[in-house]
Amino acid sequence: MSDENAATATHLPLRCDCGTAQGVLTLEPKSGMHLVCYCDDCRAFIHALGRPDILDAAGGSELFVTTPSRLSLSAGLEHLRCLRLSKKGMLRWYWACCDTPLANTRDSAGPPFVSIHRACIAIADAAMLGPPTRVQARFATGPTPAGAKRGNSLATILKIVRFLLLGRLRGENMPTPFFGAGAAVVVPRVLSHAERNALRPPA
Repeated sequence: MSDENAATATHLPLRCDCGTAQGVLTLEPKSGMHLVCYCDDCRAFIHALGRPDILDAAGGSELFVTTPSRLSLSAGLEHLRCLRLSKKGMLRWYWACCDTPLANTRDSAGPPFVSIHRACIAIADAAMLGPPTRVQARFATGPTPAGAKRGNSLATILKIVRFLLLGRLRGENMPTPFFGAGAAVVVPRVLSHAERNALRPPA
């Protein structure tokens, strides 16, 4: 982190609902993207935890996409758990002490990508994360706000690709609290087909 960026960095507390698990998210200008995702998989993860209370009125998950090096965990590590909706699905991390969703990652430490759930960012005003881009609205379970994208717009895709490339060049995939010695720090639990199908919305 440059001296200029360090001077403008903001440290946001992370906390599970019961307060046992904690961490810090370090923000700098243009260091991430605020999204609301309405896809079936994001919603299924939240329902798997029994936490539909954190979805918005149309079934959207509020996330902040950034790089792993900006995230540190300081307490409650013994409660860290990982879930996969399928054998090749994303790793979806949560704190089992109170089933608070934490983040989504790929299945290795290589990609400089983590999407952190707003539910664990302990700030009152989400405006600190920037204006949200609403994506995958075709999967929404109710009316979405004006401007929601049915899928991922080309502009959003290009922004994410550029963000990931810059993160990789800067080595911001490391350090990460989710991987060590070439593997996830927690063995992921993979849902069975029956468990995954039970989380799908009715036809």
